Amino acid sequence: MNIKTFRRKDMNNSSKAKHSMGKRTQRIKTFLCFFLIAVMLLPLIPEGTLYVDALNNTFGPVTSATSSVNGSYITGKPGVYIVGDGYVITWVTSFKGIGWLTYTKNGQEVTVYDERNGILRSFDNIHTVKVPEEDYQYLCNGYTVHSKEVTSHDYAATAYGVECSYTTKLKDTKPGVNEDVDLLTLTDVHGTAARANNAFGNYKNYFSDISYDPNIVVFSGDVVSYLDETTLKQMFEMMGNSTYGQYPIVYCRGNHETRGVYATKILEYFPTKTGELYFDFTFGSLWGVVLDTGEDKPATHEAYGHLANFEVYL
Repeated sequence: MNIKTFRRKDMNNSSKAKHSMGKRTQRIKTFLCFFLIAVMLLPLIPEGTLYVDALNNTFGPVTSATSSVNGSYITGKPGVYIVGDGYVITWVTSFKGIGWLTYTKNGQEVTVYDERNGILRSFDNIHTVKVPEEDYQYLCNGYTVHSKEVTSHDYAATAYGVECSYTTKLKDTKPGVNEDVDLLTLTDVHGTAARANNAFGNYKNYFSDISYDPNIVVFSGDVVSYLDETTLKQMFEMMGNSTYGQYPIVYCRGNHETRGVYATKILEYFPTKTGELYFDFTFGSLWGVVLDTGEDKPATHEAYGHLANFEVYL
């Protein structure tokens, strides 16, 4: 009687153990199943979706390795352009959205929006703001460009996606009275970013033994071979990425930048003192004139498809 009872209890305990192990096995299988599904679905999560960093208990955007250069949404670092009556700062993002600049002036934060006629520009990859000439020194103390993706913009509702920023400061290269002026000129890059980067890098390496910086970097035309939506972005990307937002730029239009369907759009991102691509400027003790020579052939040349009229313009 006792033996039978012992065996029955033993069998019951064995059955319970098997049942418990079966439940644990089922949980493990369920977990692995959901884990595999999550891994398979991860590439389908849209950029801008928030994720939770369980280790640091923080939130952040899901990003794609191909979303932009160097894992950043800012594909073109800020370029600081001398335009005769201030400084135009332009940068490029991988998404379309709004942009703004912040810097500190007399202990107060200044915000300058990329806007036209009181409306923030919300559907462009290229972002442009203009800073007064008298705020040059504040840019030398540091500034930040910001952008936020606009995913939709209806009558009364705007949806936003990711947000990014880039902080740097302008080098104080403004020449004083009786000081030498050094210009670094880059020309005929023709859309090859490596040419611009290598030229500037070689220049810096050549003078690496002394603390030497150009007062101004001059892009004297043909940064790209023609202008459409893609190459216009590339033009501003190359000028910004080669100077890191640290050196003031003087841009002169080349004859190749008079070609292409976006050739008329440069001034939308490059508002100068005159409202044209020719103007004069002062930078410290330096006074300069930027000329726009238009095309290198008569406006009637067949290469322009009857779209040139430089005799009237100039």
